[in-house]
Amino acid sequence: MPAGDYKIVVRPHDGLNLSVCSEAEIADCIRKTLRFPDPTTITDVVQVNRAQNLVLISTLDEGRAKTYSSLSEILLHGKSYKVSPYVTAPDDSAKGILHGIPGYDTQADIMASLQNNTPRVLQARRLGTTNSVIIVFEGPMVPHYVKYRGTLMRCSLYKKKIEVCSICRTIGHRQDICPTPAVKRCQKCGQDNPLQEHEREPKCVVCGGPHMARSKDCDGSNNECHSPLKSQPRTKEDTPRDLAVPRNESDKSRGLLGAAPSPSRRCRPSRGRNPDPGIIR
Repeated sequence: MPAGDYKIVVRPHDGLNLSVCSEAEIADCIRKTLRFPDPTTITDVVQVNRAQNLVLISTLDEGRAKTYSSLSEILLHGKSYKVSPYVTAPDDSAKGILHGIPGYDTQADIMASLQNNTPRVLQARRLGTTNSVIIVFEGPMVPHYVKYRGTLMRCSLYKKKIEVCSICRTIGHRQDICPTPAVKRCQKCGQDNPLQEHEREPKCVVCGGPHMARSKDCDGSNNECHSPLKSQPRTKEDTPRDLAVPRNESDKSRGLLGAAPSPSRRCRPSRGRNPDPGIIR
């Protein structure tokens, strides 16, 4: 993907299997859905990540990045599929995670509840249907606490985990975008079409150990965490809290993102440059 572009990740739903589609087909149906004139998108790049069942879009144009991120469905092979797009976080940002967010809060509620924080919240999104929310902060710092609708909530550094589908037991995607939702596979040992009285010892699909996938006992030694953009994960530096150095105030973010610096935890930036109005890999 070209450096400096906005990067948009599109997650398909309704069992859409992107491995049977070509990049050209998917790019055409996205552009037709959004009614983009062909000449205006000639420089945009559309790539299919078949391992994760995702579509990656790269564009230098801020307006088109916003339009791509508003996509809600695509029409492919005569069938409509729902999709969930988001724009990835830029280099000069850090990710935190909040737990205990009410399930009835919408995306708009979450963003409105996170206003007036320092560092500024660029974007946030709920992790599936859980009560956890990933937050992207402007700059390399993650605060220890954030204001959420008038309350102070503990914020932790977000660490990307290996994604394992609980439907097909495949590494690289989550169950909500599984391309084979009809597959029946034992989540314990991986046997296809298991009987109800089926009993087997657990076998981790990640490391092969005698435990369930995503268990605390798993070290993930046989697999790397798959990221759509394959960038280095941001991690906490061994810096005391009171010695954390804030970003230079004159260092402005790019494109759709802009915000103020803040003292708190510093994270190492990733290798890829992904300016963005949205969030989360």
